[in-house]
Amino acid sequence: LKLQFLYFIGKRTTMSEGSLISLASATSAASGGLLSCLMLYPLEMLKALMSMGDGKTVQQALEEVGGVQGLYKGVQYKCSQVVVAKFIYFYTYTTMQNRHKNLYSRAFTTSENLLAGYLGDIAVVPVALPIECVVTATQKAAKQKNGDKITLRDTLQKIHATKGVVGFYSGLRWQLVVSMLSAIQQTIFDQIRSVIIKGRTALSPREALLLGALARLIALTFVYPFMKLKTVVQAAEQSDNSASLLTTIQRNPLALYNGFAPEAVRGVLSSALLYLVKEQLHEVVMRAFQQVKR
Repeated sequence: LKLQFLYFIGKRTTMSEGSLISLASATSAASGGLLSCLMLYPLEMLKALMSMGDGKTVQQALEEVGGVQGLYKGVQYKCSQVVVAKFIYFYTYTTMQNRHKNLYSRAFTTSENLLAGYLGDIAVVPVALPIECVVTATQKAAKQKNGDKITLRDTLQKIHATKGVVGFYSGLRWQLVVSMLSAIQQTIFDQIRSVIIKGRTALSPREALLLGALARLIALTFVYPFMKLKTVVQAAEQSDNSASLLTTIQRNPLALYNGFAPEAVRGVLSSALLYLVKEQLHEVVMRAFQQVKR
């Protein structure tokens, strides 16, 4: 019965080869994102806690959430956000890449790559930003409750009570800048990949791992201060605290890099794992979709 169902779906579909490539890219990227999120969420939590504080140490951050187990609070929401974001981003980006190649018979230039990467990340914002606000609120509540149970309902009510519906889009102005992270990262990855792949269909695991890590580190160095500002805005009790943020920046500009080390470790490992899984899984997923289509 299952085979008959798949055969029926495959016969009825009008999905093009380009759409299959986009779907395979998005699915493999979402799978890689999920794996990296499950493995590295404690570092994400630690980075967020240190970003919210004034130069707190790792030990102080751990004490505030009730130990190592407290670093897993909100992991289900974060992983949901990552899966949705990676799927939408890579589907959008790969679709633009395929259509550009069909129209102009060439790959993206560097500037075109940056634009496509940026637009792909902007497409994620309407869905992923509310989830991220819930994640940030959960991390902040974990810090305040020191190990007590935090429910999704409590988190949603807290956001709505303090900021209203707009609270689910806190940090939007900074997100429009932070979206450059994905654009820069993807551009670096694709430009170097096109040079070293040499006619192969995929990078080796080692190449994907190292290139993903390098691309993330370079992009993060430029964009992290805006990520810091976005996290602070999302954690703030008022809807708009731009004045206090500007005062903080003027007093100590280097404060914008508080928490950079754990984010660099987490981000580099996350991107390395994502591209590793994506490169190795893409062809497998593509063949599976092609079998269903037949």
